[in-house]
Amino acid sequence: MPTSRSITIRAQAETASERTITVSLQGSIDDSEQVTFRARGDYARVSPTGRHGGGADADYDSLEERFDRLRFFAWLTAAMKESYLPVDIGSPVRLAVGLSDATPKHWTLDVADRSLEVEAGKPASWDVRYTGTVRSWRELVYGVRIADELIAAGSATVGDPDGLLSAFLAAVAGWEQTDGPE
Repeated sequence: MPTSRSITIRAQAETASERTITVSLQGSIDDSEQVTFRARGDYARVSPTGRHGGGADADYDSLEERFDRLRFFAWLTAAMKESYLPVDIGSPVRLAVGLSDATPKHWTLDVADRSLEVEAGKPASWDVRYTGTVRSWRELVYGVRIADELIAAGSATVGDPDGLLSAFLAAVAGWEQTDGPE
């Protein structure tokens, strides 16, 4: 898909039920009829009252308490893989993630310039080690709090001897961490 030209994206709801909606996208260049890409996604439908309870802001603080933590971690992992930006991280990075409130407790994330693989299990070796809760991991990945804040609050421990955590965060969330542990 050439990025130097205008792109027209058309979205269409394929199916809709009380709980889900399936949307398809078609993209073309310069409003032509030639389709250059297609995408399809299934989304959960959330009513405005269910989402914002009486017009208040969304309650992101209690997400992990409202859902099964392992299922929430699986959703978070899928979102990380979807939003992964192929950036030059220099060399592959292996993250050992320990979650005190999920089962299984240990996860391995292998990050390369163009791929992100996640699997349950404790790696024999790692470049970055993160231990905390599902909530603290979400806050780190989405840039709600930086690693130093989580460490100071006692919400997480981070082992990052080579300073690779910021490259991982930039690749999965498109933001740059400036005050990570060295």
